Amino acid sequence: ARGVLAGASELIDLAEGRTVGEGGAVARTGHAAMSRELMRFCRLHAAWMREFCNDRQAAIRGRIVRGLGLKLDRHGNPIVPCQAVGNAQAFSFRARSEAKGLPRTMEKMDEAIMEELASGAARALLQQWQQLQRQDVSIASKPESLGGASQDAVRELLTPACYVCDINGAEVVLCSFADMVLLHRGLLGKTLAADGLQVVRTKNGFNKNLSQEEVRSKGGYRDLKLWVMVDADGTLLATELQLHLRCFWELKKVMHLPYECLRGSFDHPHLLGQWTGQSKSRPASAVSGARCCTT
Repeated sequence: ARGVLAGASELIDLAEGRTVGEGGAVARTGHAAMSRELMRFCRLHAAWMREFCNDRQAAIRGRIVRGLGLKLDRHGNPIVPCQAVGNAQAFSFRARSEAKGLPRTMEKMDEAIMEELASGAARALLQQWQQLQRQDVSIASKPESLGGASQDAVRELLTPACYVCDINGAEVVLCSFADMVLLHRGLLGKTLAADGLQVVRTKNGFNKNLSQEEVRSKGGYRDLKLWVMVDADGTLLATELQLHLRCFWELKKVMHLPYECLRGSFDHPHLLGQWTGQSKSRPASAVSGARCCTT
């Protein structure tokens, strides 16, 4: 009975946007343009999707390992260092043992909501949808009532956790730039039909056109990120595959620290502006009485 009550309490906290962050602080997800009911739906969908992905981590890992061309020992673990697809030399490999944590997923979901609602068209559509809900609650779960492309747009707005593309993830460390190029080319030759995975996007952290602000925000760290569509037991799931250079990767923990500070991993949510500089523009009333700790 205690377990059931604890689970019910956790579910209520989740639906109302009270989730515990990495540092123990309470993160309240939400957006002023969305009603409480819509945000509740978004949060519960995010929790469901996270668990859906979590149940398929072994299948995702298996597809990635095979796609990389890594050999396995008798316990099913990749044998590294080794030669990978494209004749690249892989130094190490690691895949998520479980899906990205729910608090961080919620934070990234909020970022996606804000990006979407920055568009006047998306905001107007959301207002139209909420107006329809107020007029007739029976259509609350029927986006098709809007008709046409609008119903698809509403479904996207109600499931913003789908924009979080690194709930599933893996990383491979390579010995040189040449190995990184070889592996990337080898993976680009993979298809869903033949291999059960396919690269759908590449983000080049070594691009010379990256702004200095973006480079500094990552502590100077650079890598190559691939988003791979993976067939996990008949379900297509987006998976982030990070390609690292060994000389960078060995310093990643130190170089990643500024990024974690900027995203607020070590502070209460109301103090995030201290890192981003946004606090200068906030009214004094917004932070009055706020304390990092009590004495």
